[in-house]
Amino acid sequence: MIHRPAGRRSQRGIALIAVLWGVALLSVLATAFIADTRTQSTLTRNLAENAKAEALADAGVYRAIDRLLTFDLAAAWRADGTVYRLQLGEGTVAVTAVDESGKIDLNRSPDQVLAGLFRNHGLDDGSAKALIDAIRDFTDRDGERRPAGAEDDDYHAAGRPWGAKDAPFESVAELQQVLGMPGALYERVARYLTVHAARAQVNPATAPRAVLLAIPGLAEDQVDALLARRNVPGQQVRSIGAAFTIRSEAGTQGGGVFVREAVVQRGADRRTPYRIREWRRVWDSDAAAASDGD
Repeated sequence: MIHRPAGRRSQRGIALIAVLWGVALLSVLATAFIADTRTQSTLTRNLAENAKAEALADAGVYRAIDRLLTFDLAAAWRADGTVYRLQLGEGTVAVTAVDESGKIDLNRSPDQVLAGLFRNHGLDDGSAKALIDAIRDFTDRDGERRPAGAEDDDYHAAGRPWGAKDAPFESVAELQQVLGMPGALYERVARYLTVHAARAQVNPATAPRAVLLAIPGLAEDQVDALLARRNVPGQQVRSIGAAFTIRSEAGTQGGGVFVREAVVQRGADRRTPYRIREWRRVWDSDAAAASDGD
């Protein structure tokens, strides 16, 4: 009988274990590589689909501009929030247009209308009046504080070194800079406000229900009757406003999603039929907020 040295058997065992560990390590690395490759592939595919959705959403905006400015009444789109659904390329687009003259202009509308909007969205009468004072002090050029308003000293005391703007609002978002403006209230009312109406009075032909209810002396049954007349067959709601907010929500067959919002102003002549005043992407949280309520 031949006896093999114990040392050789031990060395072979160690070698076998090393090989097994090596194979296991390679398997882990291969699995990780495959997973990473799949992740990268998914990310690339998602980016491509979202890029397609962005292009479709932008196309929806330009389709809306064409339909809003057309002289063909039969082909014209309504600017009262009516949803127009389009099949474009490899996706679908839902487009709405809202006449800015149907909103409350922060720089021009009477205080009573703005206060009515605030009251209808949760503020009591005193708080609404106080907020109006703060808003007007924010934009007026003098340093005289209204009864419940706020001037530069109040902003400085509140840790806001920039003070009041002392100039008209250039965007609705600037309302958030007003001292005493509740964030939750802003989220509820921002879509009913504008700086592009270029008029003090609200256009009742295109104003949403929440804006009409803010007008003093206009009862709820009168508002409902006015809104009902818009849906009478053959009734064409044409905007007389100078600007529109267009919202275009696009989705592709591959799952891409993109929401574009633009504020478009009518041009002065045919050489410049329109101007784009605002151009922004709307994210999921903003889209959800805009879809809640009227």
